[in-house]
Amino acid sequence: MANLCEYDLKAVAKDKDSLDRFIKILSGKDPERYLYKTYSAIVHSSPKKNGILWETVVIGDMGWDVGNWLNAPFPDDNFKTDEGKKLSSMQELCHDLGVAVEVWGREPNMAFQRYILLDFLGNVSSNETKDWNPMSEESDDPEDENGFADYGEFSDAKKIFVGTV
Repeated sequence: MANLCEYDLKAVAKDKDSLDRFIKILSGKDPERYLYKTYSAIVHSSPKKNGILWETVVIGDMGWDVGNWLNAPFPDDNFKTDEGKKLSSMQELCHDLGVAVEVWGREPNMAFQRYILLDFLGNVSSNETKDWNPMSEESDDPEDENGFADYGEFSDAKKIFVGTV
């Protein structure tokens, strides 16, 4: 199991406010909620409208692996962080905010990789067999030439939203 995981995440929502709140929670800037084991969240592409949906790409790192986002280890709804924030799982956030996510995660310099898809209702579809674009041995820069060269390609926003990737 990974100890530190890098991730690329595409988030999709029907409205920009939900997407903005999701980013705020993911980045630790929301006054009420916190996503378990998230260390950084950098908006790689600003939220933009794609048909009837809004989408954005966020990159960052977290403890263990992206699977920890699915179910926070504290099922008690009253659990709060030291700052008084409610600990949330990614499933809760997707369901509560109507946001769907496609996530590619990996442990740096290791073969540990994981792919996760959550639809806007928080339903999970984890597909470990999605195509990965391995990082070139000539370069250790994950953004070399093709953007996210070491991660798979993101799916269409509509397919992510309804979980049919």
